[in-house]
Amino acid sequence: MGNLHQGFGPAINISYSRYDRGQREMQPIAPLARGARHTVHNEYLNAVGVPGGFEIRYESLSGLKYRTLITWDEQGAAQIQFQKPIEKGSR
Repeated sequence: MGNLHQGFGPAINISYSRYDRGQREMQPIAPLARGARHTVHNEYLNAVGVPGGFEIRYESLSGLKYRTLITWDEQGAAQIQFQKPIEKGSR
């Protein structure tokens, strides 16, 4: 499984949530060009059932910050929320 960049320009300052022994931390990755994919292996599995879900944060070259949040319902179906843009300067 991986993150596919579907935007129009490059995504920069990308990070995603990962869980180690129940502790959440943001893991940075390299910038992605349009259409590029970054494989996150089993990071999704560790987020299933965790209230915070799986979060991906990234920026455009213009400095706008975006967020995608993946959570799972009681039946195990993924719920994906794309938020654009979040407040400049917040993290």
